[in-house]
Amino acid sequence: MQANFVAIPKADAFDFTLFCLRNPRPCPVLAILEPGQTDAPAVAANCDVRTDIPKYWVFENGEWQREAPDVCAEYAYDGGLVGCAPPQRLPARRTPRAAH
Repeated sequence: MQANFVAIPKADAFDFTLFCLRNPRPCPVLAILEPGQTDAPAVAANCDVRTDIPKYWVFENGEWQREAPDVCAEYAYDGGLVGCAPPQRLPARRTPRAAH
């Protein structure tokens, strides 16, 4: 299973969760974390979402700011894990052939 960790301001957490629930195929909700919660036992036992992901991209106000080895300093938000499909598992897209 692959997942993306998402930490967003509390004011936006409900809208983001609702968006994911209404779009379960591209954004399946794997875990919703309580404020300050750093583990997701139902998805990854003994995991700390602030430090155990290989790399983090930090966005502020919708703009990419930096890549970080951990997000201990930034993690003051509501968080969750959203599933993602590995590229090889996506269905092949058919393209129309040109008529000869």
